[in-house]
Amino acid sequence: LRLHLNYRNETNRKYWLESPLRVFDRKGIRLFSRNICRMRSIRWRRDCPHVGKIYRPSERDKRCVVERTEIDLVDYFEEGEVMGLFSATNEKGEAWIDTIEYWEYLRGVGFPVGKVSRARMFQRIKASRREDLLRCTAGLRTEWLY
Repeated sequence: LRLHLNYRNETNRKYWLESPLRVFDRKGIRLFSRNICRMRSIRWRRDCPHVGKIYRPSERDKRCVVERTEIDLVDYFEEGEVMGLFSATNEKGEAWIDTIEYWEYLRGVGFPVGKVSRARMFQRIKASRREDLLRCTAGLRTEWLY
């Protein structure tokens, strides 16, 4: 079993395991280690030249890392061997990282994260669910953060 916290499965796009949390069985961790962890440093010019036409210079390396380590991850597994637990977008195509209503819905059914790099959204989460921020990492073992 290979589980990821959230996924995207939008029309005309590849199934994308977008996730701050991944859980693997032995086979899954071996595949991940062999194919993702052992990658050389990812550079957009070499590994994703197409991003040069689409993304700003400051976003190119990050986007390439996302493509090579998240979006391409499913290619290392057989169909049906991987799954995401929560959809990254709702039926209107709105993403949890930008839509407080969808994030609140997901949070209500057990979704455990918020994205702090989205400043406006993070402010809305603080106003809406301040109690979550107070216990965000309480009790989390330090070695789990790496």
